[in-house]
Amino acid sequence: MLNRLLNVLQTTPYNIKTKAIGNLKNSCCKELDYKIIDFDEVKDIYCKQNKKPSMASCDCLDVSHNRIDFIEMKGFENFKKYNTPLNKEVINNQIGKFDFEKKLKDSNRILNSISNENSIDLAKSKKRYFIATDLNINDNPLETLNMTLIFLSHTSSDDVAIHRILNEKVENISDNSLAEKPKLVSCCELIKFLQEV
Repeated sequence: MLNRLLNVLQTTPYNIKTKAIGNLKNSCCKELDYKIIDFDEVKDIYCKQNKKPSMASCDCLDVSHNRIDFIEMKGFENFKKYNTPLNKEVINNQIGKFDFEKKLKDSNRILNSISNENSIDLAKSKKRYFIATDLNINDNPLETLNMTLIFLSHTSSDDVAIHRILNEKVENISDNSLAEKPKLVSCCELIKFLQEV
């Protein structure tokens, strides 16, 4: 079924070619050359074809290893560069602008609609959701503590503060239609998840 979905996305009217994650317009994982589908392009074509107002969507989609991975990317390098000094209020304001639930819901709607139009049943397909960031913080508490101590000796505590607030936002996503809660990952962690068989 997923091969049929890929075929639909890569032929008329979509004609989407796979591209490296690092080559996406707003990629925060510039060093990654893992091939994905630019889901923003799919969304734009879908909305135009179906005469729908613009919808929200995840940045990219990986359809491989018998599963569908939705990926949203949030880079913070420019944010940190232009917002110094950072404080909790500034970080909360920035992260408050991110509507992950809407992006995930709309992405699911778009993909399900395309699948239904082409008689592709995705009901049994495993779906995972990732929010990738250029922050390098680990989720394992002991590793995080160790990494934070090392990290703080090399960089500012801004990354730790941003990660903590961003992680709270991701943890509070309460969309019951998602089979699995989204995971907040660094670019390095993302590639490990995508390559899992």
